[in-house]
Amino acid sequence: MSEQSIPDPDVHLPILVDPAVQRSIDQMHEFQAELDLQPNAPIHRVQEMVQQLDAGWFHMGELVSLSGNVECSVIDVEQQETETGELRSTLMTKMREDGEPQTCTYFARDVEFTSRGFTADTEPFMVGGLQVGVRTVLRMTFTRNVALNLPDQELPQQLVLHNHATVDEISMDFRRDSLEYNRLKSLEYFPEFMAEVEKRIDGTNRIAEDIMALKGLEATINPDIMGDAEVRALEAYVDELISVEQDDLPYALKFREGTMAYDPYEKEDVLGEYEDGPTLMARVLGVRLTRKTETLPVSNGYGTTTDPTIIEPRIAIQLLNADVEDDSVEVEVRLADVEVLCSIRQSFYLGLEEADEAE
Repeated sequence: MSEQSIPDPDVHLPILVDPAVQRSIDQMHEFQAELDLQPNAPIHRVQEMVQQLDAGWFHMGELVSLSGNVECSVIDVEQQETETGELRSTLMTKMREDGEPQTCTYFARDVEFTSRGFTADTEPFMVGGLQVGVRTVLRMTFTRNVALNLPDQELPQQLVLHNHATVDEISMDFRRDSLEYNRLKSLEYFPEFMAEVEKRIDGTNRIAEDIMALKGLEATINPDIMGDAEVRALEAYVDELISVEQDDLPYALKFREGTMAYDPYEKEDVLGEYEDGPTLMARVLGVRLTRKTETLPVSNGYGTTTDPTIIEPRIAIQLLNADVEDDSVEVEVRLADVEVLCSIRQSFYLGLEEADEAE
């Protein structure tokens, strides 16, 4: 097994792109091509384009780590006279002679912004050195909160900077991916595992049944997958398939005797042990896929090595009557150790439906 975990330098994982992001970028390019054919585009058509792009943008209002050329308004410090005659520094947007805000372009390197969708700017349309019209350019827009210290103020002044960027000149790293992207990566990197998951949950009608269907299922990690990003994508997709968040009422759980409760963040840290296998009440937070580490002898016979080549399903829960120190602690438990999992809500309502059918 340890020999299988050595990455093959000649094997490269495919570069995948989030379909939800790519659709918006492709649509923006289509709109830009249309605008380039009509320099003086009607304002209502430009507004329709921006509204359509904003409506389809998956990451609206979310944080994004951005690198590339970014355009921002120039902020200047001006002295203004107060009612008492004192001069006080204030931040102002520097304006051009034509009344438009003065801008500057800078290179951002992994700077965190908030994505605000799309916008449209205008620039002169030149032919042979003469301006013959106005060209409309679609750009992405972002905001960033900064704190600036002014010499005559004790507390820093909070400022929201508005930034524009051309999509082809930047790279973006988002905090979450779309369901489509997680599915794409799951099927690409873990095809056998996903085929088994979809087979097991096909035809089930309760969330608890979906979760328990994963019991005993493991996946071998592609040795060329060195980080956790692909495993997290698989976890997110499985979690969305089962849709645990649809049932917010407690579940009844019973564990095997000796079941370990693990820290959901430090995966190998044990928070407690259930010696008598009690039935507990808990809120199910989701399905987690955790690297299962095994200590194996190295090939040369000297020492041991940890070989995290297997992922196993766990269940993340918030215990409501816990045997560990915190009365509402969040823990992870190996799904293999769960003997009973029963949703209070689904058992009640499905029980009523079954009773109605019997009558």
